[in-house]
Amino acid sequence: MDLKDKMNKKTITGITAALIMLLSGCSGNVPDTVQTSQTSAETTGITENTAEQATGTTADERPVDKSDAIDIKFRFADEQEGEQRLLAQKGYLEGLTRNDLDYRVGRKGADLDEFRQLLKENVLSFTDEEKELLTMYVEKMEDRMNEMGFPYKVPEEIVFVKTTMAEEGDAAAYTHGTEIYLGQDPMNYCTEVGTYDQDFAELVAHEFFHCMTRGNEDFRRDMYSVIGTTIDSSIEIDPAMRANILSNPDVERYDNYAVFDIDGTPTECMIVTYVEDYEEGYESFFDHIRPALLPVRTQDRFYFADDVPDFFNVVGRNTGYVIAAEECMADNFAYAMVYGSRDRDGNEYPSQDIIDSILEKCSGK
Repeated sequence: MDLKDKMNKKTITGITAALIMLLSGCSGNVPDTVQTSQTSAETTGITENTAEQATGTTADERPVDKSDAIDIKFRFADEQEGEQRLLAQKGYLEGLTRNDLDYRVGRKGADLDEFRQLLKENVLSFTDEEKELLTMYVEKMEDRMNEMGFPYKVPEEIVFVKTTMAEEGDAAAYTHGTEIYLGQDPMNYCTEVGTYDQDFAELVAHEFFHCMTRGNEDFRRDMYSVIGTTIDSSIEIDPAMRANILSNPDVERYDNYAVFDIDGTPTECMIVTYVEDYEEGYESFFDHIRPALLPVRTQDRFYFADDVPDFFNVVGRNTGYVIAAEECMADNFAYAMVYGSRDRDGNEYPSQDIIDSILEKCSGK
């Protein structure tokens, strides 16, 4: 059973066809996706290895070899610290809408105190084996970045936290700031495999991208520009439309737009995550979301993929997880970091230009 099955196809990385179908909201223009077999060593930036071979040190403390090299500093929060960190996300918690709370708690009329209690109940501690394996994945990504001559500054420290993911719709992972929250299911998969696995490497690289965009505006601007997206801090979302935009801890700001063909007119639009109004009996919000466009200037209605003929021309066809520019580029970044200039089968990507541009911007050579 692969990672995507372990996560019941409710993965934050968006790498299953079922999730792509759900998110695109259509059947005729679903993009091709990266395949699931192994790639050759010539085209991937990270090769298979075991945790013991990759680290040679404990998971909590690693020496720095080179003063001028990328050195990703990280550590693991225990259950108590993880709970404190989640409850400290004041901006995120206080910004949750009625739909956000109802979906997460699982009933109409849920309140923030109930959600805070849910957070407290679902934080876990990492096992030593999980720490060793995660260390391997981070070090391999670090090696890949140094091999590329990665020119951007990395976060000062990343903190890993483990939860059941009941608080975020049974996702695989999410982030707050430079904290990466990983679910029990993907960690079970990680320890079951026991060695390097490309699906799990994608997950780590995807979440690392979110940490990068929080602390490095140059990186964020350069990555968003790959899909023609401009950052504009003056954008504010109409409160009436905000009610049907799902809060996503990975998307801290809707402050960006790209130009799409809306009813024959080039229109500046935000890519947002539309969510249906919660009804009793609904389970994970993943079953009730899809990507939507919200025109920056008018904000009078949502446009879905079927409404927009050039939607996938703009966001590309490498991933179906296009519920925000941030998520679209996190997937593409993960592919570039894990597989390199060709996909895991050694073939060109459906939107090769996106991967080529990422690799060019992330290479200091």
